[in-house]
Amino acid sequence: MKFFFDSANHRDIRDIWDKLKPLCDRSCVAGITTNPKAMAKIEAFKYNEWLNATKQLLGTLAEIRGDNKGTVFVQMPSSKMTPKEFLQFVAMFKRDIGKDADVGQLGFKVPPYPLFLREVSDMAEDPKALNLNVTGVADHCTALTCLDFPVRYVSIIPGRMNTAGIDADVSANYINVAGGNKSLDRVITGSMRDLAGLSSMIKFGTVPTIGTSMFNELIVTNKNNIKYFINMWNTKNNNPQEIKVSPTITTANQQLSRDFFVEMDTQCPDLVTFLLKWIGDVQIYEN
Repeated sequence: MKFFFDSANHRDIRDIWDKLKPLCDRSCVAGITTNPKAMAKIEAFKYNEWLNATKQLLGTLAEIRGDNKGTVFVQMPSSKMTPKEFLQFVAMFKRDIGKDADVGQLGFKVPPYPLFLREVSDMAEDPKALNLNVTGVADHCTALTCLDFPVRYVSIIPGRMNTAGIDADVSANYINVAGGNKSLDRVITGSMRDLAGLSSMIKFGTVPTIGTSMFNELIVTNKNNIKYFINMWNTKNNNPQEIKVSPTITTANQQLSRDFFVEMDTQCPDLVTFLLKWIGDVQIYEN
């Protein structure tokens, strides 16, 4: 059993964990994922506000897990940043988080653009140390391609896919079968909208990210749902059936991914303007 909290609100995460911990081992919490929209929800629009929110999340995660092995993922504020600008942002953000906040691992969410990933891998001194999580993926082909890069996770967005009329189960099942060891424990599923969708993604061997509204449905609406949530991992498919032909990918998949980043890129425009003004002098490999 393994999952991520999908929220930038450390208070909500603490409240949810208080209800979960009697039935769930703390090591099951892999970490916390955020994005610009989640930051905007807690009114973190500026650089220092992102820093403070991230420090609070790192502290919260360390308290929940009782160690420093969990990961808090911060999404790059704009998908239009160049590889160099992104690496400068990483160096600046890590520097300003400070060693006093070394209570967990920091990771970064990036778009699923092959050229971007290749250039970041070539420019970075140690690509794996960046702890990258490729997000906004709306099809199995892109997911499998991104897994070939030195990234920690690839995140598909099944909740948004199903809402757009795209069968997320088909993609998740194909990734599970075709990815093999390459995809084992490396595929995250986010934007979960209902219990059935969450259960399906767990069955296909992915690591779900679960937001406040989903946890409210699990915990607040019906307390018996907590046990149902824990038992979901018993449905994991350890013997997937062979799929001979790749499922069809249409322009709907591509547009959904594009729309995802358009939405994220517009959440914190002042932060993006600030970063592009100040990161120019930041050394990529600054410690």
